[in-house]
Amino acid sequence: MLLLNTSSLSAKNLPSEKNASEGFSSEESPAKKQEIILPLEELQTFSEVFHHIKTSYHKNISDKELINAAISGMLNKLGEHTRYYSQEEFSKFNVASNGERTGILLPSVISEGLPSPVGYIAINQFTKKTPSEVIAHLNQLIQDHDTSRLIIDLRNNLGGVLDASVDVANLFLDKGVIYSSKGKSIESNRKVIAESPAIFKDITLLIIMNRDSASSSEILAGALQDNKRAIILGEISYGKGTIQTVFALRSGAGIKMTTSEYFTPNGNKIQGKGIAPDIELETKTLTPDLELSIFNDLAIYQAYLLLTTKVKTTK
Repeated sequence: MLLLNTSSLSAKNLPSEKNASEGFSSEESPAKKQEIILPLEELQTFSEVFHHIKTSYHKNISDKELINAAISGMLNKLGEHTRYYSQEEFSKFNVASNGERTGILLPSVISEGLPSPVGYIAINQFTKKTPSEVIAHLNQLIQDHDTSRLIIDLRNNLGGVLDASVDVANLFLDKGVIYSSKGKSIESNRKVIAESPAIFKDITLLIIMNRDSASSSEILAGALQDNKRAIILGEISYGKGTIQTVFALRSGAGIKMTTSEYFTPNGNKIQGKGIAPDIELETKTLTPDLELSIFNDLAIYQAYLLLTTKVKTTK
């Protein structure tokens, strides 16, 4: 057996969200000295296979291409949310986590003022820019429409940067657990607590979700629901409750691995189960009596009716 001291090979976690269906951790963990026993016999087999490919395969393949393929195969075997990124892919991956493509800013939040004191915000994905965008949009709604009740639309939001959803939750929660996680490492076992002050703690909230609301969306919804800060309208969400951590390699490449599973503040499992709504959609009999194009989306109209008639504050 060979011993590998990982203290010289440790890499820093980076916040990323290339695949929006994932929840990513951006917390940096200190390098820890750990000896990993490498299986000598299996490595000898790998060496033999490598030799036969280089000497007998009918096409020329570079060493780098072969090694990258081997790494990819090893990671792909671990599951659909684990993979290897080449230097070029990893560079694009980090651009995506900032909510940008080829220098073009992609907003993750849109908003619209509705009649009465109700505002509407849709979060399409969670990037590092999302919390500041939510603040800007909601401040504008308050300024222009005196908004005191808010619809947060998370439909078809497949997730993104985990810390961004935590920061959004902190805008509305001044106390309580946001989520907990469990994994193999010490860093993977954590309980994330809301940090005061919550600048929008007095806003009444209603969240719309559907079966394509996943990962970081479920973190936000679960946190606000379990802390009795919001009610949820819609369908049971996707149920993607694992966290992927991204590690930068010294070569400039990167790997993404599932490192933990997360739970709502009440300890409810998200993976494979999703977040259940408090109120299901009942749009068949709805006919908007207000001439606003946004109400052609009957889920938004039902949410508006709930906020203006039935729903009391859940602060």
